[in-house]
Amino acid sequence: MQNADLDEISRRPLRAMHADGIPEFIMGLTWLFWGLMLGIPQIVPKGAWWKPYWLVVPWLLALSGFAAQWAMKRLKERWSYRRTGYVEFSKTGARSPWAAFLIAGISGIVIASFLSSSRSWLDLLPLGCAILVAGALAYGLGRQGVRRAGLYAAVTIALGICVVALSIGIELGFAIVWGGLGASMSVGGGMQMAKFVRTHQEIHG
Repeated sequence: MQNADLDEISRRPLRAMHADGIPEFIMGLTWLFWGLMLGIPQIVPKGAWWKPYWLVVPWLLALSGFAAQWAMKRLKERWSYRRTGYVEFSKTGARSPWAAFLIAGISGIVIASFLSSSRSWLDLLPLGCAILVAGALAYGLGRQGVRRAGLYAAVTIALGICVVALSIGIELGFAIVWGGLGASMSVGGGMQMAKFVRTHQEIHG
């Protein structure tokens, strides 16, 4: 019992950090940015811009992580730290570990069905990555009190399945999975931010 209590206490800072929805929102924008950067070359016809684009994109993707940290800090300073409930603990989902196991089981069945139709492992790469990300979201974000963690995991796997089922190319497939996940997290985080601002009064002075 003591270990369980210590584990609960150790998770409180992370749960408080996610209570305002800002990390969720910023994480979504980052995934969406990655999806757009990977998807543009698959939609726009190739031209003289192709080589310079791929020289710049890796740097932009790397810098997006630093930009996300900066944006999250600024948004918290503006919207969270001066409000009465910014340290409020969001409730953890006790079923989040089970959600990860359920995702793994369903995903195994889906992959087995695709492999039985003579698809190669390379064709299943977007789905495989989507499953890994979904498991991390369901378990990691769930333990940190993000109530929509299971939903984001389900969206990620659904997109991965669609990419494989429709025989979409690997590059465009990754763009769809990351972009779709980013869009859903941005909307969910934005809704949580709006609710937080509406229900927590700002302290002046």
